[in-house]
Amino acid sequence: MMEVRKMALAGMMAAAALISFVYLRLEIPLFFGLTGKVYIGYTFILLTGLLAGRWYGAFAGAIGLTLADVMAGYLTSAIPTFFSFLIMGYMAGLLADRYRRGETEKKSMPVTVSILACTVFGLAEPVIRSTFKYFVLGYPLPMAIGAAGNVLFATILSAIPSVLLVGMLYPALRRALPQETAALIAAR
Repeated sequence: MMEVRKMALAGMMAAAALISFVYLRLEIPLFFGLTGKVYIGYTFILLTGLLAGRWYGAFAGAIGLTLADVMAGYLTSAIPTFFSFLIMGYMAGLLADRYRRGETEKKSMPVTVSILACTVFGLAEPVIRSTFKYFVLGYPLPMAIGAAGNVLFATILSAIPSVLLVGMLYPALRRALPQETAALIAAR
C-alpha cells in the first residue's frame, strides 16, 4: 500500500513540476540567441526525493519535466532533460537517506539536501546538454560550450527560489501531515 502512495506522490509532484514549467516559467535571453527557462519545478522534484526516496524523486523529475518539454514543444531538449532531472530527483533522495542515517532530522536538512542535490544537478546538466547538442544535434563546439554556460546560469536562477520553497514547504508538510510524511520516510 505504501508503494502506491509513494507512486501517487511522485505522479502528483511530476504533474506540479510540469505545470510550473509549461505555465509558470520565465524565459530569459542568454548568449548565442538562446533562452533560459526559470521556474520553480525543481521544488517538486526535491520534495519527492526528500519524502518518498531516490527512485520516486528520479521518476518525478525525469517523467514530469520530460513531458513538460514535449508539451512545450522543446522536443530536442526532452532526452537530456530526462537524464538531468533523473539525477536531481535521485540525488535528493540519496542525500536525504544519508543525512538521516544515524541522526535525527534537523530543521536544516531539507535545505541542505536541496542545495547539494541542485549542486550535483547544476554540474551534470550543462555537461549532459552540451554533449547532446554537440554529438547528437551537431552544434559547433563553441556554441555547445556556450550553451552549457547558459544552462548553468538558468539552473542557478531556478534553483534559488526552488530551494527556498522547499525550505518552507517541507516543514509545512511535516506539520500538516505528520503521520503520512513519517510513514513515507519510514518506508524508504
